[in-house]
Amino acid sequence: MSLVTNYYQSLIDVALFLFFVIGAKVIILFTIHTEKPTVLRSRYLLWLGYGGWWLLSAVLQIFPWAVTTHTHQLIQEMYPAQPSWVIQLFRPIAVTWTTQPVTWNILLVVFQFLMGIMLLTERENIAGWISLLLATLFSFTTWATTEAFGGLFSPRLSIVPGSPGPGLLAAIVGALLLLPNDYWERNHVVFYIRHAMAIMYGLAALAQLRPRFWTSHIAIMFGRSPYSPMAHFVDGFISIAQNNPVVINIILIMFLSILAIITWKNWSSWSILVISAILLLWCWIFGQDLGLLPAMGANLYSAPLWFLLTWISVGDTSRKIKGQRL
Repeated sequence: MSLVTNYYQSLIDVALFLFFVIGAKVIILFTIHTEKPTVLRSRYLLWLGYGGWWLLSAVLQIFPWAVTTHTHQLIQEMYPAQPSWVIQLFRPIAVTWTTQPVTWNILLVVFQFLMGIMLLTERENIAGWISLLLATLFSFTTWATTEAFGGLFSPRLSIVPGSPGPGLLAAIVGALLLLPNDYWERNHVVFYIRHAMAIMYGLAALAQLRPRFWTSHIAIMFGRSPYSPMAHFVDGFISIAQNNPVVINIILIMFLSILAIITWKNWSSWSILVISAILLLWCWIFGQDLGLLPAMGANLYSAPLWFLLTWISVGDTSRKIKGQRL
């Protein structure tokens, strides 16, 4: 029996368990009616978006790319262009993974799926806060291990491949949601989120000023998906970027700089959302391959979280939503 066949058969068994879990949650939702508290609209959207991000990450984890690779190949794919000391530091993680890849991958699928379901259905209650705590701890652990600190020591450091790392962003989102709604209102948390996003866009623009991004080496920041149609599509753009690195980098810096300024000033929420959507979708497609990359958690990558944090922090952030069910 091949490894992939064994993996999918095990996954089917787990899927039956998850089916009953979902069924039980649906029954509970329709039989036990609890009034949800009135919260800030921005907090409500961030909570739902965070739950959706976990659920979609679980779906992407199902692909067997991290199951079928040997240790050396997994290291190359998980830590591309990393310094040798980083590779040696995190090599034991890849070795441990490849000893039982089916078990580890299924555990990640189940954990991320359960986090997504719990966050989408349990808001502003003890079950939701426990889920947030687990999600936050797991995300930070992922960032500090399998993501090698989000590639902060890599020559690929750029918003395009997802720096500063989806695990770190997911941990920050979880930590923000662990703060009570009253704290959000009293301390204008959304105001600080918006300014933090503006600073992050500004830092991302500065990161693009490094010499390698002005040459054909700009190709290092683009993704390399094992999914052939995606890889061919991205490769086509990489050729364009290698032939026109200065043009590509100037456009990227221009977009990031404009976003940093208008987000800080909170000018025209529609302009911010349109520009950020275009930029982050481009990053998600060409730098993060729509999440179609080998990963050990946080599979949906960073771009959706960047956009989610931008979306909830611009415009009129004082609006509230009365308690409602998903």
